[in-house]
Amino acid sequence: MIKMYDKKNLSNMVFEREDLKSAIFINTNLDNTKFHMCDLSDAAFRNCENIETASFKRCNLEGARFDDIKILNNYLNCPSHGAFIAWKATTDAIVKLLVPEDAIRITPIGTNHCRVSKVQVLEIIDKDGNNRRSTLGKYFKQFYRVGQIIEDKNINTDVREWCERGIGIYPTRRKAEEFL
Repeated sequence: MIKMYDKKNLSNMVFEREDLKSAIFINTNLDNTKFHMCDLSDAAFRNCENIETASFKRCNLEGARFDDIKILNNYLNCPSHGAFIAWKATTDAIVKLLVPEDAIRITPIGTNHCRVSKVQVLEIIDKDGNNRRSTLGKYFKQFYRVGQIIEDKNINTDVREWCERGIGIYPTRRKAEEFL
């Protein structure tokens, strides 16, 4: 049976090892919600608020969709904790990413971008606004495919370095589009 969470306040809730496969979260407040070791494969998150403060530690997010998420705080830097939505410009597309809670995140001094150690590719949109299944990164020639989890275990954590090892991201789509 598919679980539906419509207009629910799941603020500060803890989901531990739950089967939430194909669950649907619509207009749901996920402020500080903890999903720990849950199966969220093929789950749908639509119009969810405060997802940047939710935790998805060691969850299966394969095929999960994060559509129309409202981020209430416009971060100029990487959030220090919790999962969040980020954006990346590639050779010919914009990539919507989920940065999981356990990712290392660095905001270099004096920049408007971040680098992280781990992301899940949620969506790829080409220059004409069409959805794509894959794209190629600009600088390190990383291949991005929808649903893929990418990890860079050699991320450079020195905040004084700008374009270094790690997955370069932007906190807003508009900022990423400036580099397309």
